[in-house]
Amino acid sequence: MLLVGSALIFALVYALAGIVKPGIDGNSHFDIAYYTAILSFLWIHYYHDHFLFTDFEALDGAYR
Repeated sequence: MLLVGSALIFALVYALAGIVKPGIDGNSHFDIAYYTAILSFLWIHYYHDHFLFTDFEALDGAYR
């Protein structure tokens, strides 16, 4: 699911990069799309980690 979401974000940003900044070269298209897709999922991951690491009781059910 995350791979599909990442691929969709990559494709969308790759397409929009040429519209937002016309005349951009292909490598810049790829760099912008790649880092946007990867970093957006890292931000979501860090957001969820915040709750996991501040609520230690959330892990208790996993070890019973």
